[in-house]
Amino acid sequence: MMPREEERINLNFSEKLNCNWNRKLLLSYLSYLSPYMLISTIGLVLLKIWTGKNSFIITYSIFLPIFFVLFRPLIQCSHCPYYKEKRFIDPLPKIWKFNFRPMNNFERISYLVGLGFFLVLPLTAQFIGLGFLINNLVIFNNWKIIVYSLIILTTFILNLFFIFNLYTKLCTCCIHFSCPLNRVSKEVKNEFENLYPEYEIMNL
Repeated sequence: MMPREEERINLNFSEKLNCNWNRKLLLSYLSYLSPYMLISTIGLVLLKIWTGKNSFIITYSIFLPIFFVLFRPLIQCSHCPYYKEKRFIDPLPKIWKFNFRPMNNFERISYLVGLGFFLVLPLTAQFIGLGFLINNLVIFNNWKIIVYSLIILTTFILNLFFIFNLYTKLCTCCIHFSCPLNRVSKEVKNEFENLYPEYEIMNL
């Protein structure tokens, strides 16, 4: 009895590529992303409470659902072979249809700009908040400056933690070859595409 297509692919590439999106990969991704999002949100909330500046938390609150539910799935995820899987596992709704063509340059640049905004906005806002606190020592207590400085440091560390793990652990084994973050070697890409030119792993 012949094995199913995804089983044959896994046999050939299990040590080189993550050929199926599963709960383990999802949990790994969330473990890199969630701590950064949590500390970023805490920092922006404290920024609003301690300085009265609410434009950053409002912008972030609007940006997150637009980026992760609408924008990113459309320009990046919908082109990914994982996205075609009937068993695709994701906590967010799958609202776009799969697009078989690779990402074009406009989509790659747009995705990087959106991701950059997601990573830079909280830190930028927090540094602005810290400057505000430092310039108003008569009004605010020193302990708030210390606490907020620690939050900025933690945000920065978790930012790097997310980028490092995404780039070195997930993007090195991902079959979304047209993604600008993909770091699979050319040799493995060519081997995979020669054997499975139409990514038949997606027809699950």
